[in-house]
Amino acid sequence: MIYLMRHGDTLFNVEGRLLGQTDIPLCPIGVEKVKQAACAIAELNINFIFSSPYLRALQTADILASSMDTFFSIHKDFRERHLGVMDGKFKHNPEFSALVAMLGEKEFIPPEGESVDACIGRFSRALELVTREHAGNILIISHGGVISLFMKYVMMVDSNFTFLDNCAFHTLTAGPGQQFFVNTLNTSF
Repeated sequence: MIYLMRHGDTLFNVEGRLLGQTDIPLCPIGVEKVKQAACAIAELNINFIFSSPYLRALQTADILASSMDTFFSIHKDFRERHLGVMDGKFKHNPEFSALVAMLGEKEFIPPEGESVDACIGRFSRALELVTREHAGNILIISHGGVISLFMKYVMMVDSNFTFLDNCAFHTLTAGPGQQFFVNTLNTSF
């Protein structure tokens, strides 16, 4: 089983800001949510944990790995989408509202940011590599935007269900030929 999990809350999440590659830590609410999720995640019999290199994901991975008395590995391609000039802006700012509405569209590239294809491509390759090299239950700690894009376009799942709440996850099963199958969407503890 593959668990695609979004990191715990950050101050930007709480404030309603877009958060791409700005590297900020979990806020106290986020730390508490991750600690609460740790007990339930420990029961999933996770064999391997992989994390995005951003601080919020690393902190999430560290808390979870510590609760399971295991280690985690960092994979740079599980990082969030580069949002360019939109990173850190308030989602409801009238200046950016039209751009925010287009973030999930396949052809839209945020000004100075990363295309959907580039984002999905690196995430997909990393997921394929990890699942090819490791058997068992795998926990990937990443970000809401990149996971949502992966699920929406690669898995062909309705976008209303692909965006993750903080500390929530989707579950997938790897099939033959590095094909992935959806088991659950946006599961929380």
